[in-house]
Parts: sequence; structure tokens; C-alpha cells
Amino acid sequence: MTFAEINAPEQLKKAKEGDRAAFDRIIAANLGLVRSIASRFTGRGTEYEDLVQIGSIGLIKALKNFDLGAGTCFSTYAVPMVTGEIK
Repeated sequence: MTFAEINAPEQLKKAKEGDRAAFDRIIAANLGLVRSIASRFTGRGTEYEDLVQIGSIGLIKALKNFDLGAGTCFSTYAVPMVTGEIK
């Protein structure tokens, strides 16, 4: 599956309905986003790997709380959630 197919509304809906495979695919496909955000916080006393782990918690929370009817892309919704978790 391509990145766009993984983040398609159908996959997001499946993940929200409890499809563990869809949930895992979406999280795995968006780990690059977490790594990118985590890199902004390096050099502040916390190891990069720890920042990625903390950011991943934010990504999971974002997917659990994402509203398909809001009309935003998942990644747009996830950025402040991941950033907030790291801060």
C-alpha cells in the first residue's frame, strides 16, 4: 500500500472501528512525521530515541481521537498532538 492509501479515510475508519492491522499500518506509515518533529527537540537534554518514543505516544493518541468528519488530514491533526506530547 502507498502512503496515501494507508492514510485514506477508509483505512482511518477501519482503525477507529478496531481493526488492529489498519491501526498499526497507519502508525507505522506516520513514524517519519514523529521522527521529523522529534528532531526539532534534540539538544535539549533528552535522547533522540526517547523523543521518538514519546512522540509515538502522541501519534497513537492522535489516531484514537481523530475525527473523520472534521475535514482535516490525519497528519495535520497529528502534528500538534505529537509536538504537545514531546514538550
